[in-house]
This record gives sequence, C-alpha cells and structure tokens, in this order.
Amino acid sequence: MKHIFDHNIDRKNTNAVKWDQNRAFCGEDDVLPFWVADMDFPSPEPVVQALKHRAEHGIYGYTAHSESYMNSILNWVSRRHDWHIDKGWIATVPTVLYGITLIMRSFSEPGDHIVIQPPVYHPFARIIQDNDREIVHNELVYHEGRYEMDFDDLEEKLKHPKAKLFLLCSPHNPVGRVWTHEELKRVGELCIRHNVLIISDEIHWDIVLRGHKHIPMASISEEIAQRTFTSTAPTKTFNMAGLHISNMIIPNQAFKKVIDFEIRKAALNDNNVFGLTALENAYTSGEEWLDELLAYLEGNLQLIEAFAEEHWPKVKVIPLEGTYLVWLDVSALGIDGVSLQKRLVQEAKVALHMGKTFGSGGEGFIRMNIACPKSMIEQGLTQMKEILK
Repeated sequence: MKHIFDHNIDRKNTNAVKWDQNRAFCGEDDVLPFWVADMDFPSPEPVVQALKHRAEHGIYGYTAHSESYMNSILNWVSRRHDWHIDKGWIATVPTVLYGITLIMRSFSEPGDHIVIQPPVYHPFARIIQDNDREIVHNELVYHEGRYEMDFDDLEEKLKHPKAKLFLLCSPHNPVGRVWTHEELKRVGELCIRHNVLIISDEIHWDIVLRGHKHIPMASISEEIAQRTFTSTAPTKTFNMAGLHISNMIIPNQAFKKVIDFEIRKAALNDNNVFGLTALENAYTSGEEWLDELLAYLEGNLQLIEAFAEEHWPKVKVIPLEGTYLVWLDVSALGIDGVSLQKRLVQEAKVALHMGKTFGSGGEGFIRMNIACPKSMIEQGLTQMKEILK
C-alpha cells in the first residue's frame, strides 16, 4: 500500500488552501507548502468508493444518523483507544473548532478566563478573543529538548475565580507531545479541585507514533469524564477536512442536553450526507490504511532527523510522539522569525509556519508538515539545506 503515499498528486487548481493560497500566506505562489495541516495523500479507497457510490444515487436530501454510523464511532473508539462510550454521549457538529466555540459560549461568559498551553494551535486564541473571553497562558516548559506541563503555574491559573474552561490539545499541536496517563490525571485533578471544565481537542488522537499511546482525557476516571468535552473528528486521520464532520463526546448528560439545544438553536442539527458516509466507511474500513500511514510518517520523520544530524548542526528536531507536524528548534541560528521566513520563502522556495504563530514560547521554532510523499520531503530539505545549516 505504500505506493499510494509515494504518489505525487497534483492538488493545484482545486482550491486547496495548502496549494492555491500560498500567495496569501507567504507572498509567493511558487513554493513547496509544508504549512497547512492536511495531507497530500488520497483518503482510503473504501472511503473514496463509498462517496462515489453515494454521489451516483443522485439525491442528496436531508439525512439522519444511522445506527451503523453511530456503531462505527463506538467500535473505533473502543478498538483504537480502549475507551467504551455510549452513543447517547455523541453530538455531531461540522468541525472541531465549531464544537469548541459552542462549548465555550455555553459554559462561560464574556470576560471569563479560558486557559490554554502555548505554543499551541493558533485558532484557539482567535476564537477565545472573538468571543470576548480572556486568554490565559499556561506556557509549556521546554526542558532538555522535550516539552512538559508547568503544573504549579497551571494551578495558579485555574484557581482564579474567573477561570471557567481549560482547553487541552491532545496530542499537542505543534510540539508533538502525546500526554501520559499521569500528566492527564494531574490536569484532571486540578480542574476538579478548582471547578474548571475541560475541553479536550483530540482531533489528532489517531496519529500516534510507535512507543506512545494516546489516552482520551475522559477515560482517566468517571469524575474527570463528567467535566470533560472531548472533540474528535476523522478528518485529520483520513485527510478529509473539506467534508466537515466532527463529533463531540460528552458523558455528562446535563451538559449534553445544553449542547444539543445550542446546536438546534444555531440551526446546525442537519447532517452533511457525504461527511456521514465518509466517517462511517473510514472507521469501518480504513484501519489498514491508517497503520500504513503511520509507518510512512515514521519513515519521513527518520529522513528529516538524519538530514538534520548531517547538515544542520544548529537545528534540533523535537521528538515527535503524535501528529504529523514536526517542530524544529532553530533558535541557535540567531535569525529572527520574520527574516528566516523571508529567506525560506524567497531563497529556498518553501512555506512553513513560523513558531511565533503559535503564541508565547514559539519564537525560534518552525513547524513542518511531513504528511506528504517522501520525494517532497527530500526536495524541501534540499532547498532549505543552506539556510538552516
């Protein structure tokens, strides 16, 4: 199956953000894009065929959740994550970010504190600000080439009377951590102690590399589960973000009723027929594809690590435990982010996310998406060789 991942598919002129919006992102069209977090791989063939079959039906009217759709989620979560959930906990929304925003608006008020852990996925800050909540930073600690949580600082932030929600990124984008059971337990206990609810963004939960295991936050204990909203989607896993399908898992039924009402109030309780079709077929027939993908990503990561060791003595490749986003420490180059991005774009003809995009603690780093054919990785490394040496 690896030949699928080796194949270069031309995505230009398909309105792909990653390929057709480079000028808006970095001022140049003719660059290799390693910035947007989607893959340059086709989705699993069973998903493609199921979508074709459904499209050929020709009628795309209002569509309900089927029993098989719900069972596909229950079985996937049980099989891949050892977490046994109930279909009554599931609320379907278009995207993870929409779900997070809905929770934030339902369980906090303007001016309340939302705690995040930068450097972190940058839309978190945007949606908090856009909804008139206050961003509170519990910055991750970069220690000996690895990121850890600062639990003392986290408790100080959570004990503030206006702290209402803690927004966890698990696995963490962009630093690539897969949080351990002990780390998650400590976070949960602090949130219980200070009566703070947890939003756990677990969209990358299936992209975990060998030697690591993703643990759903809400699976730690019943008490933690009762204050946790888990945001999931198959869209990162199977490369189908454009189909807009996501599920929130909410064990607390009082909270679930609130969310169900808010979804209805926003008139978003209808479903995307193609999103439903894609999710069900991905979760029932996409497992072999995913296992092959993870092995391929391991190979791309090893390629980058070997290249950096040989050619970039000042660059550190932060160990990648989960996601397909490599976090590179380029601080020893002594180049500010603006100047470095300009050189990467204009001289190397590559587009990456500068670390500062992800908030405090991100300066001196760059993020590179490795979910692309090996040949594209090789080309990008060669083009960046002189600038990062």
